[in-house]
Formats: sequence, structure tokens, C-alpha cells
Amino acid sequence: MRSRAGLIEKVAKRLGSTFSDELVRPDRLWIHLCAERLRIPDCSIDPGGTLSLGFWVKVCGGHVADYRRCPEGCQPIRTGWVGWAPHAGYRERMTHTPFTRPFRFGVQTGTARPDQSWGDFAREVEALGYSTLTCPDHFVDTELAPVVALTAAAEATTRLRVGALVFDNDYKHPAILAKEMATLDLLSSGRVELGLGAGWMRADYDALGLQYDSAGVRIDRMVEGLDVMERCLAGEAFSHNGEHYTIADYTATPKPAQARIPVNIGGGGKRVLSIAAQRADIVGINPNLRKGEVTPDAAQDSLEHMWQQKLDWIRDAAGERFNDLELQIRSFMVSVTDDRMGLAEMMAPAFGVTPEEALASHAVLAGTIDEIVDEIVESRKRYGVSYWLVGEDTFREFAPVVARLAGS
Repeated sequence: MRSRAGLIEKVAKRLGSTFSDELVRPDRLWIHLCAERLRIPDCSIDPGGTLSLGFWVKVCGGHVADYRRCPEGCQPIRTGWVGWAPHAGYRERMTHTPFTRPFRFGVQTGTARPDQSWGDFAREVEALGYSTLTCPDHFVDTELAPVVALTAAAEATTRLRVGALVFDNDYKHPAILAKEMATLDLLSSGRVELGLGAGWMRADYDALGLQYDSAGVRIDRMVEGLDVMERCLAGEAFSHNGEHYTIADYTATPKPAQARIPVNIGGGGKRVLSIAAQRADIVGINPNLRKGEVTPDAAQDSLEHMWQQKLDWIRDAAGERFNDLELQIRSFMVSVTDDRMGLAEMMAPAFGVTPEEALASHAVLAGTIDEIVDEIVESRKRYGVSYWLVGEDTFREFAPVVARLAGS
């Protein structure tokens, strides 16, 4: 077992950095350094438990620390995680900071394109470096049925991942949706992401004559629906007798190609984001649409202080699995422009926010390519967000950003 001094010397020599003497505390890891990253394979030190340092860690402007315990004014430049691997008799809770995932990008569309076939569109999205093509699951304002559109996109491409953003749990029995997604995953050689939501757009429910239950009931039903889908996708016989669904001695087929189809749950309120943090693989951070339609208060809910609140909800609910989550943003306003402030001054009054607040909203990406790249990189440094989606109306002008960042 290496000594503390020996480990500090080894790490410092590799990085050319100066470390303080306080490397390890029994309740939390603190490392003080001036370096971009720390990755020391197979190094460990024994402070009563074993601390492994073979992982990325959060590096701020001189400090590595728990995500919420950084010194005032500390600006992170890279994120990652460290944790305790306790010896017998030592049970310290593992402490994580966000892992730096590579960037990836997706395109959201629910409309056939007048200028090209659907297959050509999917192939162009793939060729431009986007990771995913997603479709919304709506009726009154969306042209394409998502399962059919996603199947056609998967058939036309070789690497592009596909998924709904997101399926409304109320529109389809979860066992039926699970079978469709397992089939699509199998036939696409494992390229499906399962987006699931509780449903929010009242106009859809009214148009189809569906009962628009309270948010609490819809969320309860989504959680139970997810339980059913996970049992179906496991491919083993099961029965389920819940408040909303009943399954009797059912074995779902086919088994998907992926061992686990990644689950994407997005939301804007505490309860849904907490469920996503505990159950999903991808967490979409959205405005709260509690009123059943897009209203000005949704813009208020996208402001910086609300964004931080949502991240805290996710982090607190996720606990030790926070490091395993991929955080996603759907940017609803994307504009490549030399005058981002002028654009903000023009659009901000319609949403009841200041131009500065509009530009700080993560629903907006505006500026030159360099400015947008810098903003996305900063969001990952500060918050760990690595997965961004844009609309079909801006995917071409946004492509240079994808070319610069995808996979990095």
C-alpha cells in the first residue's frame, strides 16, 4: 500500500502540479491542484478504507471536491467521480461528483420534410454526426406517428439511434409499447432509446376524448407503466396486479438486442425529475408544463435559478447513481447569429424575461458557432449536461457545433 506522501509525489510528478498535504478526509475527498484532469490507474491509499483514484474527478480552478462543496467562486473545468471502496468494518457512504460524458446530439422532428424523403433526411442527420433522431408523441400538433417514423429511420441508417421524446404513457398500454420497442431494438441491432412521460398536453386528451387526470394520478400510472415495461423487456414470465394495470402469467417477446434499452424520462417538476433520477438512464431537464400547455410561466421555469433547483432535485434523488445518469436538454430556440444580444432583446419581452435571462436559459442556444460551443462546454463543466437536442428546423445550421463537439 502506497503512503500518502508517495502517492502525492507520484500524482504530482505525472501532472506537474502541486498538491496540498490534505489529500484525504474520512468523510469526503478533497484534492487541491492546478491541473485539467487526474487519472492514476491502480493507485490507492488506506485512510481507514480504500480510496481508489483510477477515475475522472471534478477539477475546479484549483480544487477537486464534492459537486456542492466547492469553494465560493470556484469554476469547474472538468467533472468526474471518485468514491470509497470500504474495507471490512469501515462503511463510509460513497461520494460522487458528476462524470464527464462525451457530448452527443440529437434531432427532434414530428413532420415529414417537403424537400427530401424521410430516409434521406435520417441519413443526413446521421452523416452530420448526430447520435439520435427522436419524435414527439402528440396528436393535435404532430404529423407523424412516432413508432412508424422511428422504424423507417432505423431502417434507412446504420448507426443512428432512435426514440420518442417522449411516449405518453396514457396513449398506449405499457405491455404493447414494450413489445414495439423490443421489436424495434432487435431489428435495429440495439439502437433504441425508450423515452417515457406521464403526459401533459391537455389538447391531445381533449381531442381524443381521454380523461385528463390530475398530475399525481398520471405520474403514478407512468411509474406503474414503467414497472410493467421493465418486466416485459426482461423476457421472463410475470404477473402484475396494480392500481392501473393487470398482467396475468405473461412472457413478453422478443427480447431486445440491448441488455437494457436506455430509459429516458424528462420533466420539469420535482416529483418527475426525482423519479427519473432513480429509475432512468437519461434525464431530460425541461420546463414545467403543469398547466397542460406552453405558457409564459414555462419560460420563467427555464431561468438559471430554476435550472439549478432542478439539478439539486436530481442530484438529491439519485444519490450514488447520479454519476450514472446522462443529462439531456432539448433546446427549443437555436439561432446562429453574430448578434445574440440583439436577438435576445427582440424575443425576451414576449416571455416576460430580460435579454440576459433569456440567453442564460438552457432552452436557448444563440450566437456564433464559437459562442454556442463555449456555452455548451460551460454547461457540461458546471452541470454535467452532455446530451443536447435541437429541432429539425435548425439541425443544418447547428451541424458545425456537432462537428466540433460530438464525442469529445
